[in-house]
Amino acid sequence: MRRHHTVDPMRPDVKFLFNECADENMHSLMFVNALESLGVRYYRLDRSMAFLGWLFRTFAWDEVAYGIVLVGEQMFDVMQRDWMIDDRVAEPIRRTSYVHVVEESRHMAFAREKLRERLFRASRLRRVLSMLVIAIGAHLIAKGLVNPALYREAELDWAAVRRDIDRNEHHRLMFRRAAEPLIVFLDKEGLLNSVTRLDVVASMVRGRVETVAGESITRIRVISRSAPGRPSFTASALHELAELGAVPVVDRGAELLPEPLRRLLSDRVADEIAGRTTVTLSFGNEVTACCPTGSGVRVLTATGRVFAADSVVCAMGFTAAVLDGVPMRPDGVVSNGGGRVVCPDSGVPVAGLYVVGWAKRGAKGGLGDNRRCAAETVDKIVADMTAEVSGR
Repeated sequence: MRRHHTVDPMRPDVKFLFNECADENMHSLMFVNALESLGVRYYRLDRSMAFLGWLFRTFAWDEVAYGIVLVGEQMFDVMQRDWMIDDRVAEPIRRTSYVHVVEESRHMAFAREKLRERLFRASRLRRVLSMLVIAIGAHLIAKGLVNPALYREAELDWAAVRRDIDRNEHHRLMFRRAAEPLIVFLDKEGLLNSVTRLDVVASMVRGRVETVAGESITRIRVISRSAPGRPSFTASALHELAELGAVPVVDRGAELLPEPLRRLLSDRVADEIAGRTTVTLSFGNEVTACCPTGSGVRVLTATGRVFAADSVVCAMGFTAAVLDGVPMRPDGVVSNGGGRVVCPDSGVPVAGLYVVGWAKRGAKGGLGDNRRCAAETVDKIVADMTAEVSGR
C-alpha cells in the first residue's frame, strides 16, 4: 500500500491489492471474534518483539516484506491444517482455521508472485542480503508464536517449559513441514546457496535435532547427485562443520575432489573418534525413492546404491535428463553456447537444437533468470532462421 498511494486506484492490480488488504483485515477481525467467544484475553508481546515488529513495518523493503509475510503465512497454514481436523481444538478455532486455510492459499500465491517481481532485476548482493533478513525474520516469527507470558500466568516455570518445547519432536516436525514448500520456492528463485542448505546439517551437529528418544544424532549422510569434481558445497561450509566438532568424510571418490576440500578432509580423518558426529558425503547418487520400513527409511538411488536411515531431510538440486543425440557436459548440463546446442569437442552447433532453463545453465536462478535465458535462446533461433532464409 505504501508503494501505491499515488497511483491510479482504478488500475486492476491496485484494485486487487485493495482486495487482498481487505481480506487480511477481515481475517484479523475473524480471529478476534473467535478469541472473544472463548473468553480469553490478549497477551502482549514482550518489548523486544514489539520493537522488531516496528522495524519490520518501517524498514522492510520489497522482497523482504513479502518473504517474511510468506514465512508467517506458511507456518500458520501448517498449524491450522492440523487444528481444523482435530476434535480436541475448540470449535471457533477449528472453524476460523478452515476459513483461513481456504482463503489464504490465494494470498500466499500473491506473495510469491510479488516476491518474483521484486527479484526480477535484483543483484546477487541484494539477493544474499534479502535472504539473510528473511531468515532472521523467519526465526523471530517462530519464536514469537510461543508467548512466555501465557505460561507464567499459568504458574509454570518458563525455563522448564522452554526446555520441553525444544525437545518436543512434534513441535520441530511442524516447523520442518512448514519450511518444506517455502524452501522449494526460495530455491527456485535463486535465494538459496550451498551454505544455506548445509545449515540443517550444522543444526544437527550442534545437537538441536534429536531422535524421538531424545538422543543427539551422531551419524549424518549427505547424499548428493553432483559429482566429486563439482561438489555443491564449499570448503568454508565444511570448515564450519569441522569447527563445530563434526568429522566430514567421503565414502567414495575423495581423490576427485578439488584440492582445498581434499586437504581439509585429510586433515580431519585423524579426528574421527568415538562420540564425534560423523558427516559422510556420498557423491554421484541421484535419489529415486524413499521407502519407509518398520525401523526407518530405505533411500534408493539411480546408481543402485541403497542407504538405510532413521529419517530423511530432502534438499533441492537439478541434473538434466540424458537424451539421445543431445550432448551433455560432465556436470549434467546440455553442452551449449548461449542456447545453441553444440558438440562439446568441436564447438560446432547441432542444427535445429536449442536449450533453455536449468538444462542450459545449471541449477541456479529463478523466474527473472529464466526470462533472460529464454530471450537469449530465442535471439539465437531468430538469427539462425534469418540466416537460413537469406541463404536461399
